[in-house]
Amino acid sequence: MTALIERPAAQTHIPSNNTGNYFMEVLLPVDSSALPAISGWTLKLWPAATFGDATLQAVGQGSVSELTAALHHRGIEALTVVAHR
Repeated sequence: MTALIERPAAQTHIPSNNTGNYFMEVLLPVDSSALPAISGWTLKLWPAATFGDATLQAVGQGSVSELTAALHHRGIEALTVVAHR
């Protein structure tokens, strides 16, 4: 039997500008083998994370809320914004 692991939501300050280089931990869909294309963003994935399945780097134009909504629409859940540069 597999135990359910609850992952707490993190409170993170997110900058208000509309351009960025974001790093965030994410939960990936089980049936996904590749990152989806998201218009205006370049995505890279590393298989290392503390709370999620991987760490995602997203570089592009737009707000982090637009990015996380686009990821969610494709089955990827952002857990925390690790850094913004």
